[in-house]
Amino acid sequence: MLLTRTLRTGETTRTYGGAPRSPPAEMPTTSDLGTGASMSTGAGRVISVTCQRLRWSALDGFVHPDFVGVAQMFRRQVSRRARSGASLAVYHRGEPVLDIWGGTRGDGHPWREDTMAMAFSTTKGIAATSLHILADRGLIGYDDLVSTHWPAFARHGKDGLTVRHLLSHDAGLHALRPELEHATEMLDWDHMVEVMEG
Repeated sequence: MLLTRTLRTGETTRTYGGAPRSPPAEMPTTSDLGTGASMSTGAGRVISVTCQRLRWSALDGFVHPDFVGVAQMFRRQVSRRARSGASLAVYHRGEPVLDIWGGTRGDGHPWREDTMAMAFSTTKGIAATSLHILADRGLIGYDDLVSTHWPAFARHGKDGLTVRHLLSHDAGLHALRPELEHATEMLDWDHMVEVMEG
């Protein structure tokens, strides 16, 4: 069963996908599929996406038929541990093709579409990619001192650290936890800048 999903992402209307491929062995049956939903991406234009509404025991959301294998792998991962959950969104060529979630939150309640999660180390890849883009554009050098771009960072013996040190985890800045009274302090950008500068 295929649905046309309307997404708010702009001013035009488009359809992603086409005829589905042969369903894999774990493909949800018609009884596993719902009747429709909406997802807001916050960008403003309208896109129609042909997708399937999932109602697997450990998973909920939407998936384009070409990406059911990703949903299956995600379901296996979420199902491995009790009291754990996650969500995953995939865009292919700028179009949303998968938006799924499942499992439970730490308090035992179901993981929902809007459940918040800490990212921790997943930000390393984003930060590294951003720095590589800046280096490629000639805006930063790997052997630049960090203090060249962030002068206050040089305090307390950090004046010799380079961008390369940060990217290769050779800066020795792993012990931030003793500097924090509570984990929620990590949500305060200005406070964390002060901690890193201190």
